[in-house]
Amino acid sequence: MKSIFAFAIGLAFFSLAQACDWDRQDCSNEILGRAKPKLDWLRQNPDFMQKHWAEIQNKSANTDANVKYCKTMRCINQTYNDFAGRIEWYYMEYTKKPPQQPSQKTPADKWAKQCVVAAKPNVAAYSDMAATTKIGSVSEYTGYKVSQTNGGQYVGLTNSQDGMFVGWAKKSELQMQDLRNCN
Repeated sequence: MKSIFAFAIGLAFFSLAQACDWDRQDCSNEILGRAKPKLDWLRQNPDFMQKHWAEIQNKSANTDANVKYCKTMRCINQTYNDFAGRIEWYYMEYTKKPPQQPSQKTPADKWAKQCVVAAKPNVAAYSDMAATTKIGSVSEYTGYKVSQTNGGQYVGLTNSQDGMFVGWAKKSELQMQDLRNCN
């Protein structure tokens, strides 16, 4: 099996080598033709355009200037191949990662929209999330829905039967329940 694979690879390289003779033919159209779709893809990426487009334009101008000084076809082909190689390198770099990093969203609080009950008798309910004014208590026999979260120690609760806001209660004094207990 290894010999068949090696033979297939050898044929592929032999056919590529025979496609254009770098020593005797101008292969620039073939070389740049392979690079053009990758460059077109890169031009759709705003990050690439902002960071590297000026460099590619300068490299292109330098390539054209250097080709004028080449005396052999190999020199011409090598110069264009260097330019195409740079495009290939950027293409590989930008296809490895997303073109633009998505904005980081804050993770949702695991308490959001959960059903809870008081973990002990007489859990205090406060008027605000800073727990400054006590307005009542949360019963251990009634299911409450978490209607507001702030990522802190307190959650806003509504009564599961009538949907009225009860107040803010400390998470450590609550116990999560199956959602069916709030229906």
